[in-house]
Amino acid sequence: MALTRYVATRKRHAPRVSILRSKQIAINSTAVELYSLSEFSHAVPFYDDVDGTIGLLFTSNPEEPGSTKISKPRAPGGGYIISAFSFFNLTGMDMSETRRCSLSLDETTGVHVLVEQPR
Repeated sequence: MALTRYVATRKRHAPRVSILRSKQIAINSTAVELYSLSEFSHAVPFYDDVDGTIGLLFTSNPEEPGSTKISKPRAPGGGYIISAFSFFNLTGMDMSETRRCSLSLDETTGVHVLVEQPR
């Protein structure tokens, strides 16, 4: 019997953001690297009442109105968590299930827009 050694490949996942039921926004490591988010310490959430779009403006200024601190992992290469409890309470969004989103940058405003993915 010939056995082949299994060597894990570091396959990249798609850049993804999850809106968690716990009212947090989780950004995977691929999105952190792709959009160079490691240079930022805070994020300002935005919400469009008309179509339900969520946006994030990343900043290094903790005094930016509406900003919340980004939780970064101790080990390099992990994803980020943004606690958005108050934000989701104000929007009145249904938080009964986790939602997966893609992330895209709006070049005109500098806001990263979350686009919900169909299940």
